[in-house]
Amino acid sequence: MLHGYEDIVRGDHTAGPDHTDGVPFIKDTWERLSFSSAVCLRDPNLCPQAQSTAPHQVYRQVFLHSKPKKRARPAPVSLPQTSGTRSASELWEEVSGYDDSMSPIRTYQVCNVRQPNQNNWLRTDFIPRRGVLRVYVELKFSVRDCASIPNIPGSCKETFNLFYYESEGDMATDSSPLWRENPYVKVDTIAPDESFSLLEAGRINTKVRSFGPLSKAGFYLAFQDLGACMSLISVRVFFKKCSTTIANFAVFPETATGAEATSLVIAPGACVANAMEVSVPLKLYCNGDGEWMVPVGSCTCVAGYEPSADSTQCQACIPGTFKSKFGEGTCAPCPANSRTSSRGANVCPCLNGFYRADSDPPDSSCTTCPPSPVPTRVCLCVCFCAAIPSAPRNVISSVNETSLSLEWDEPKDTGGRGDLVYNVVCKKCLRDLSPCTRCDDNVDIAPRRLGMRQRKVVVRNLQAHTRYSFEVQAVNGVSGKNPSSPNYSTVNITTNQAVLGINRGSNTESKQCGGKLIGSDSWTNAGLQLGVSGTVLRTRQINSALYPHSPSAVPTVHLMRSTADTLSLSWLPPEKPNGVILDYEIKYQERGQAMAHTVTSQHSSAKVEGLRAATPYVVQVRARTVAGYGRYSNPMDFSTNLHSDPQKSVQDQLPLIIGSASAGLVVVVALVVIAVVCLKKQRSGSELEYTEKLQQYISPGVKVYIDPFTYEDPNDAVHEFAKEIDISCVKIEEVIGAGEFGEVCRGRLKQAGRREMVVAIKTLKAGYTERQRRDFLAEASIMGQFDHPNVIRLEGVLTRSCPVLIITEFMENGALDSFLRLNDGRFTMTQLVGMLRGIAAGMKYLSDMNYVHRDLAARNILVNSNLVCKVSDFGLSRFLDDTSADPTYTSSLRHRRRGGEQVFQMVWLFGALKEKRGSRNVTNVAILVAN
Repeated sequence: MLHGYEDIVRGDHTAGPDHTDGVPFIKDTWERLSFSSAVCLRDPNLCPQAQSTAPHQVYRQVFLHSKPKKRARPAPVSLPQTSGTRSASELWEEVSGYDDSMSPIRTYQVCNVRQPNQNNWLRTDFIPRRGVLRVYVELKFSVRDCASIPNIPGSCKETFNLFYYESEGDMATDSSPLWRENPYVKVDTIAPDESFSLLEAGRINTKVRSFGPLSKAGFYLAFQDLGACMSLISVRVFFKKCSTTIANFAVFPETATGAEATSLVIAPGACVANAMEVSVPLKLYCNGDGEWMVPVGSCTCVAGYEPSADSTQCQACIPGTFKSKFGEGTCAPCPANSRTSSRGANVCPCLNGFYRADSDPPDSSCTTCPPSPVPTRVCLCVCFCAAIPSAPRNVISSVNETSLSLEWDEPKDTGGRGDLVYNVVCKKCLRDLSPCTRCDDNVDIAPRRLGMRQRKVVVRNLQAHTRYSFEVQAVNGVSGKNPSSPNYSTVNITTNQAVLGINRGSNTESKQCGGKLIGSDSWTNAGLQLGVSGTVLRTRQINSALYPHSPSAVPTVHLMRSTADTLSLSWLPPEKPNGVILDYEIKYQERGQAMAHTVTSQHSSAKVEGLRAATPYVVQVRARTVAGYGRYSNPMDFSTNLHSDPQKSVQDQLPLIIGSASAGLVVVVALVVIAVVCLKKQRSGSELEYTEKLQQYISPGVKVYIDPFTYEDPNDAVHEFAKEIDISCVKIEEVIGAGEFGEVCRGRLKQAGRREMVVAIKTLKAGYTERQRRDFLAEASIMGQFDHPNVIRLEGVLTRSCPVLIITEFMENGALDSFLRLNDGRFTMTQLVGMLRGIAAGMKYLSDMNYVHRDLAARNILVNSNLVCKVSDFGLSRFLDDTSADPTYTSSLRHRRRGGEQVFQMVWLFGALKEKRGSRNVTNVAILVAN
């Protein structure tokens, strides 16, 4: 931050022969000044450039009024006495003298101390204001000590007065304005710090005075002598300003200070070239000393541009580098097989023959399909592309009347990408010689036809006694860039209860079955088409009379245990399997949802994973034999847990219950012994010791609160308990609250796979201290440990950008105290009791977590649109001085009783809600007594 001064005028008088018509021309002797800049208010051509290291130090020559001759320039005037006009010796005179270094100077002096009632005036020429509101005047002068002058009356003075007069133009004359305090405005009475005697050298005093606000085009300065013996050596008129600066990639223009010394002038900012706003509004405050205060808002470089070395400009990425996102990141080299020759690239195009999928991020490498034909056994030349997956392998089909199940293994060559999916194409073949056509929409392929990650589908609603051909394709993100069709494997089936066998050989000849199978003695070729995976599929015809029925339904399904994302299930085999059970299919879906998912198991138990927490699911199981699938079991409702702790069966929990009861008994006995010993040894300090001992007996497996201040680096705590969110997912809309150190904004959060939601965004203002940053991050670490419907939910944090952001759920009705005041008398008792129950549930949860809030009040309870109350404000925002004696905010948590403090705070809050007053001048003691 720079602050600067601009000189309006400056007059330092040096000895010199230059006079014009009796009007002395005042030369300048400029001093080196520590100001950042100084610019003339008047004609710049009259301003000699000072030889200084500071930039733009420009000054100009100044005239003080002398006796008017032929020129029209005003002169210093001495007011006439009622008895007549004074002699010329009584006027201000321009004389030669010496400064402290004995260099010759020219000064204006007056010394009519032997005559009473002096009233001598000296006035400058007209000084244009140039739009400034407050002006500073620096005076250099010397004053003779009255005591050193012999035989003088008591009218001798050692001070003089400084005045100014505003005018719309240079119109002053010898008689106008009148030489008196009104119309002139007095600035101050100037007194020296040091005066000199007859035998001493003149001691030069320097004084600076300011005045304002100014409103007209310009002004005059006037000096009034009332009987002093003094010399006026130098007059410099200037104003203060904040120089042009760049902060947070925003440029703020040169701004003059305000009308008062304590004024703050807002300077609007604008993003530098190739930058965009990320937080608004952009503004910077200029204080009365010409210094910039803390900036508000910030900009960041757009895609294709990176911050310069001094972080003041956004410079284009050089050829061969790119930057795909806006932000403060730097340009990165182009990925493999891509190149850019232009500056400011946000993506590197692929080279000829290389491809990138439309869904690939710009920083992904480009892949290609080399022209290397490989002959297959069916004499077809197929181009195996390094980025295009090969065909799926080992396709197995299972026909059950008019239904079909297809399973396969992943391709041998997946293409080196992570977006491999499968397509299943159904074709119906009516006659042997006619081409197969696409199946009707009535054919149901579950879970879907295209874009599957699972390697199994179930096809239903096929026609009986009909031939079908199914293509299983393997595709990835660059398959669409390849001119040829995706690689696939084909299997032909007939819906006549045909049972599928498989031979994983690599030829197309017919093979004799190695073992005797009931109802058949031969295999027939199923007709492999373009078997690029080398798999030969065969079917055998079975006498359906030998397998008249599929297995019966599975009996009741049991829940063994559940977690937040898994269900462990078990069941008994079907009462009538009608053959050997090959496997079981478990179908599950969220209650009320049409989309179902299936998994298979070779045993009579399974663990279903990837579920949503605290969600009810409908589960069914069926068995499969060579005759196909049996009927599903009756639907069973099971729910996942809210937390990840498993709910074990009674048999599993019985040893734990017995062990916990035994351990609890030991703990109780130990606590009683400790309490008795402590009471005997030191009754006064027993409570603290008991509390410390109690902390050691927290049962294992119980989730407890972890103090983030125990971490050496607050970032470690944040990364452990909070989720980092990309800045591109956050959009700030408006500021809804502000404090001394931070602001709260309303915004929107859009994350992949989730719909957009309104959130509250809390941020620190620029210029924060390290302690404020640690406390800010600690609040996020605290909220990240809580998961309860009556405790404010943390959505995530942004710690890798500036400023640091905390994102929480948005509570539409704000703080409870103001909400109750605005809606006084509108709530029913049932609604108020519901609020109380929500707060009590949240506080019980925090108490179970061994967390002490320390600032529970109605202002820290937030209310959403459904009148659900949630506990918030875990940042301990009210800090006391280090010398404060209030133990609520200064004592250690482990040295205070948690239970009593929470109870009293709950009593206060319940009393405030009961009276529906919020914080209307009701003291804590009054509410406690009333309740």
